[in-house]
Amino acid sequence: MALSKYTGNYTKAFLSTDVSPSDSIEHTYYNNLIEVGENEACYIYSFKENKLIFTKQIDALFGIPKESLNMVLLNSIFEKDFNLFFKEFHDRLLLYLYNNKDHIQSFSCSYITRIKRHENLKTTKVIQYSLNGDFEEKFTNRINFGIDHSLCISEKNINLLEILESDKSLDKASETLSITKEEISRRISQLNDRYDLKSLDELLEFSKANFLIPNQFKIFNL
Repeated sequence: MALSKYTGNYTKAFLSTDVSPSDSIEHTYYNNLIEVGENEACYIYSFKENKLIFTKQIDALFGIPKESLNMVLLNSIFEKDFNLFFKEFHDRLLLYLYNNKDHIQSFSCSYITRIKRHENLKTTKVIQYSLNGDFEEKFTNRINFGIDHSLCISEKNINLLEILESDKSLDKASETLSITKEEISRRISQLNDRYDLKSLDELLEFSKANFLIPNQFKIFNL
């Protein structure tokens, strides 16, 4: 698969090392609003203000001194494979927001990330991700089914694979997900190409071996 044209440079151009103080109005507001559980953290970066406006338990989760936290640092701590994915993922999101700013219902000026560690979560090099927000379907489909990174999968595709694993009938999957059989076949073909596989059976075995199914987003309430 060709390298992605999304290099992360668009996102990088909007990141700064500026941070709101812990006694700022916005930090106090989000601190009272957002609950963060054990082995969990959250941060909010405002592209309108060009600064990190809120963090909670990031320092404890990653072992980074609180006074050192900023968005440039947070954007650099991903492992290599994850970093390549997030460069494309973030560039795609920001370019969409820039070109559709009059129609955004969420993520209008801030990037909100909730990070959760679970001792029983199983991972491999295949990056599992979930995109939520009030986006138009065309954009959601581009992110969930058309991203360039070769070792990733969206929760929507994981849901499809879980249905197909229980019953390989395209008719049932089509009825359950309210999409056409042709679209399901297209997604299967796209995933096979992405992972260099030849059949649905191979795809399902690959999914089990890489802990894509059963769906860990559901199991661990992520």
